[in-house]
Amino acid sequence: MRRLIPAAALGAALAFTLSVATAMVNGTPDSSRPETGALYLSDTVDGPKQFACSGALIDHTAFLTAGHCFADYFRSNGHLPVAWATFDQKPTAASTYYGGTIAIDPAFVPKLTSRQNVYANDTNDIAVVHLSSDPGITPATLPTAYELDGVPSDQRFDVLGYGSTVTFGGGAHTYPSTGERQSALLGLDSVTPGWVHEDQNWTAGWGGACGGDSGGPNYLHGTHVIAATTITGDMVCRSTNVALRLDTASAREFLATQVSYALP
Repeated sequence: MRRLIPAAALGAALAFTLSVATAMVNGTPDSSRPETGALYLSDTVDGPKQFACSGALIDHTAFLTAGHCFADYFRSNGHLPVAWATFDQKPTAASTYYGGTIAIDPAFVPKLTSRQNVYANDTNDIAVVHLSSDPGITPATLPTAYELDGVPSDQRFDVLGYGSTVTFGGGAHTYPSTGERQSALLGLDSVTPGWVHEDQNWTAGWGGACGGDSGGPNYLHGTHVIAATTITGDMVCRSTNVALRLDTASAREFLATQVSYALP
């Protein structure tokens, strides 16, 4: 399984210039869900920003992403980075970046120092960046409790993110960037107690997530309801997307402490 964390490995000091975000597999540019944004990290408030993951607003200043998006930095530096979110479809150095404080599910915090591959089996892999100001964008909606238990077998998902795409055929796979927020349509493989397994087989017409799409929203098709967040997938981003359910008791316990409203 390929863990879908930063598009480039985060070094000990994050001494990079601002990198342009990239796009997902078989996706299309998306402007219909402006609440989906890109997560950037930096060493200091004035330091250069590095693209890390994807995410989405679930309250006016609450930006949902994955806990493991901060793990590489924490392991290298012993502390959390400065976090930023931007909601531009094509982020550049001139984009507006909203700084914020990081809240990670307490059950996941010990995993920040773990070298084990926890990304495919940790149902507490959730984080929220509390932005210092309101970007003025209508937030997405969280699912009702155990809403995914009753989804039909033909349920489809709109998966959004700023992560890399992938090429097939003609030699080794490459992961080119297009520098924008994109959406892809995925089918349903299965729902387990903590996860949604989605079909992103491009030969069947589906799209899907790749490196850098972690923390990105998995919407019930045609809605603004985020059913799950992207966590991992297969090595070459061509078969399966594995997304963390947000309708479970454990996810809702943490999320209820991060938003200003009662969960649906």
